[in-house]
Amino acid sequence: MAKRSKREKAWRDDPGGYDIERGSTIEHYDRDGNLIGKSKQRGGRNSEEWDRFDDKGKRVERKYNRESKSGGGCYLTTACVEYQGLPDNCYELETLRRYRDNYLLSTSEGQKEVESYYQISPTMVDRIKQRSNQADIYQKIYQELVSPTVRLIESGQNEEAYRHYKRYVESLNNELSPVRVSKNEE
Repeated sequence: MAKRSKREKAWRDDPGGYDIERGSTIEHYDRDGNLIGKSKQRGGRNSEEWDRFDDKGKRVERKYNRESKSGGGCYLTTACVEYQGLPDNCYELETLRRYRDNYLLSTSEGQKEVESYYQISPTMVDRIKQRSNQADIYQKIYQELVSPTVRLIESGQNEEAYRHYKRYVESLNNELSPVRVSKNEE
C-alpha cells in the first residue's frame, strides 16, 4: 500500500479526500475513493516543484519552488517581505503566489515570464545583499513593487499588475546589473 502524502494537502479538492504518494506522483482522491487528479514532481526527488493534473491528464496548476535554484537566496519579493519582518505566509506573499499560480501560469506567455523571473531574481537578490543600502532598496521595492502590485490584484486589475511587476523588475535588474564598458569606450 502506498503511503499517504502530507506534502500536497493544500491542493486537495475535497476536505474529506486524501492523497496517496507513489514515487514522484501524488494521486488525489475524493472522500468516496474516486481519483480526482494527480500531482507530479519535477526537478528531482527533493524538489518542491509540482505540476497538478485533473483526472483527464490535463495540467491545471503548477507550483514552483520558492527558494533559489542557484542556492543564492530567496526570490526578490520574498526577500523584500522577509526584510520587512513579515512571515513567509504573509498576506502579500500569499496574494502574489495565488496570482502567479492562478493567473500568470494559466497562459504559455505567463509561464515563460515566470521562468524568466526565476532566472534573474536570485542574482538580483544576491546583488542587493552586496549593497550597503540594502535596507533602503528593500523598503523601496516593498513600497513601489509589492504593495502596488497587491493592490492591483485585489482590485482585479490582473493585466496592469502584470505590466507593473514586469516593468519594475526589468528596471531594477538593469539598475543592479554591473556596468559594462563597450570596446569603443575603452
